[in-house]
Amino acid sequence: GSLQEVLRRLAEHYERFAEVRSKVQSALIYPVIVVLVGFGMVVVFIVFILPTFLSLFQGMKAELPASTRLLIGISNFVRNPAYLLTMALVAVAGSIVFLRFRASDVGRRMLDRWKLKAPLFGKVMRLYLFGQFARTLGTLMQNGVSVLTALKITEQVLPNVMLKEAIARTREAVTDGKTLA
Repeated sequence: GSLQEVLRRLAEHYERFAEVRSKVQSALIYPVIVVLVGFGMVVVFIVFILPTFLSLFQGMKAELPASTRLLIGISNFVRNPAYLLTMALVAVAGSIVFLRFRASDVGRRMLDRWKLKAPLFGKVMRLYLFGQFARTLGTLMQNGVSVLTALKITEQVLPNVMLKEAIARTREAVTDGKTLA
């Protein structure tokens, strides 16, 4: 008899979920753009600007510092045509290794732990995931689902393995008679 009310609450839940997800994505776009622009500036410096100073360095006939020699070596390597093939192979191999690592239980656990503990990004992820947990659990309990069943459903909804394990431990503790808090 309360189907209309339950559907209204679910609609509100999913609307809030979509709104928060949009805010999290917006908050993470700026740091990604800053990193990409910084990386682009380093590439431009190494590929275009440093080679113009190379002739100046060679004309000085002086011993260059190790850091300058390292940058010159990196610049020479990057401007070498074989570099593209090498970097493409490294990128493909790295992507395959990363995807296989992420698909493993150990990799998923490590990445999920890192997502929660990473500087700046971790705080945003924790707030997002804890908010998703609270909203999902609250919606289920408002709609008459028992605490244990609501915890089990919420555990299945969350994407982070570390939080799933914490919720499973909490569910077991509540089953043993402890409070939800």
